[in-house]
Amino acid sequence: MLNLKYHTPEGVMDYLPDECEAKRAIEQKMALSFRQNGYRPIQTPAFEYYDLYADGSGDISPEKLYKFFDPQGRILALRGDITTSIARVMGTKYNGPMPARLCYVADAFRYNGSASSRSSEFTQAGIELIGDGSCEADAEAIMVTISALLAAGLDEFQIDIGQVEFFKGLAEQVGLDAEDFERIRTHIDFKDSVSIAQVAKKYDADAEIIDILCRMPYLFGNAEVLEQAKSPKLNARSAAALENLEQVYRLLCACGLEKYVSIDLGMLQSLDYYTGVIFKGVTYDVGFSVCGGGRYDTLIGNFGKDTSAVGIAIGVNRVLSALMRQKKTIVTPKTDALMVMGADFAASYALAQKLRGAGYCVENFYGDAQSALAAAKARGVAAAIRLTENGAEIMYADGTAAPLDTAKIGKEAVL
Repeated sequence: MLNLKYHTPEGVMDYLPDECEAKRAIEQKMALSFRQNGYRPIQTPAFEYYDLYADGSGDISPEKLYKFFDPQGRILALRGDITTSIARVMGTKYNGPMPARLCYVADAFRYNGSASSRSSEFTQAGIELIGDGSCEADAEAIMVTISALLAAGLDEFQIDIGQVEFFKGLAEQVGLDAEDFERIRTHIDFKDSVSIAQVAKKYDADAEIIDILCRMPYLFGNAEVLEQAKSPKLNARSAAALENLEQVYRLLCACGLEKYVSIDLGMLQSLDYYTGVIFKGVTYDVGFSVCGGGRYDTLIGNFGKDTSAVGIAIGVNRVLSALMRQKKTIVTPKTDALMVMGADFAASYALAQKLRGAGYCVENFYGDAQSALAAAKARGVAAAIRLTENGAEIMYADGTAAPLDTAKIGKEAVL
């Protein structure tokens, strides 16, 4: 019989020190990038009342939530979507200036099925730009995402951008019912233009509009895609969507970011949740997206305040996996020296504290100097430090040694 106390549940994992340090380094770099762009941190609870998600207005199906009960018998749920929690805060508590630029690095939880290879616990680093419905705000969300991915160490990636209103406008013109709407959306996702045509031929719609609908799976690439999708027969909804997407793309290109951006009108995700531009980030050597987001102008209204919003979430675990598969170097904190805690324990501790106060990472070592030097060599630590009758001495891994001038600590580099 399997002894469960030795194992973790499906969908979660342990991070040992090397990998954990790499993950934390990525989180810190992305958080700093967000802050440098004016985004302020926000923190929401790790669990919420199930009612927050029950109506399906967020970007997660309620059946994917981990649910439990509080002492009063009310249903609670582990946070399955951070944006929905932030929307609750914005609609019920926030009275600050607008637009609001918010950021977070937090864990979310959702059940993906016992046979799924996807994690049920994952860390997201994300931003929300709330109270600005402009194309400039859409472009900013993508620009900040690019900055954060570059800061994390990814340098070869692509942000695909689409517009859900374009498809909704076409569906409106054709007159698709709810069942065929979802059927064609699925066919577009699978790039099956033949099946799209078979469904669409039931409707008495303009042939040019049907043709655009059938070509949607292949409308991806650069600005030429937008020209291929244009038609004087498009209704106002689809035409406005193309204009919005064109403006966003032009802004990104004007900032020199075209190498990171691609248009994909066939990208359709969470159509009930997103209301405009949507985006997804991909990189090589991984079979999944590393980030995703878009405009969601109706979500906060569910909590009492109608306001526009756009945001994106980056999967920290996925970025870490991509960096490791691509064999990228992830700079993590290193121990600068081992402190030999010798006969004068208090004095050794005081010296170690002085070095730590100057920004060095110093680890206590309980043993003699030669053992400390051997341990330093084995672990890739540059030096060991000990107190002698004549003061402090630095012993280097190459076998050399030098006096440590304690008066210089904090004033200039001593290690």
